[in-house]
Amino acid sequence: RDAAGRPATSHFGCTTNIGLGSGVAGRSNRLRGVLGDALGTLVAAVLTMAQARPQTLRLVCDGRITVLPGVLNLTIGKNPHLASGLRLAVEVEPGDGRLFLFALSGVSRLALLAALPRLYTGAAARDERLLLARGRVVRVEPMLRPPTVEFDGDPAGWSPTEIEILPRALPLIGAA
Repeated sequence: RDAAGRPATSHFGCTTNIGLGSGVAGRSNRLRGVLGDALGTLVAAVLTMAQARPQTLRLVCDGRITVLPGVLNLTIGKNPHLASGLRLAVEVEPGDGRLFLFALSGVSRLALLAALPRLYTGAAARDERLLLARGRVVRVEPMLRPPTVEFDGDPAGWSPTEIEILPRALPLIGAA
């Protein structure tokens, strides 16, 4: 949904975040010019985590319904590199037609702050308390207030959100 609450269509190439990630993106975009990329993102992450309000989200992933209480952030994407050194240790196959879902849920803000170093090493994705699923079509419905959404580091609107992968929509070119 856009700022006026109207349905909107957008595209992203790497990841989208629902919840904390949008606040981190907005803050870090403002702080990077002053503090640099890595420090600006770290400061934005800490400030945003300190103000986070968890909420309950209803996920519909390829028709499977999951209700997640206490969600601070939901990351959905095709790229394990989130921003400025933040990453998830998830295996990603560019052409498999599936997105990964990683939910920071059921953890306190203090526990999340303590886990921040594991978001720099990628190890947070190995925490079995945090949902890690895969799917082609994901619908995210807030149970109370609509959380903010960001695509590839830029705030983009509010949930409810439906994300569908467009397999092989872009050719990948890499150097060996």
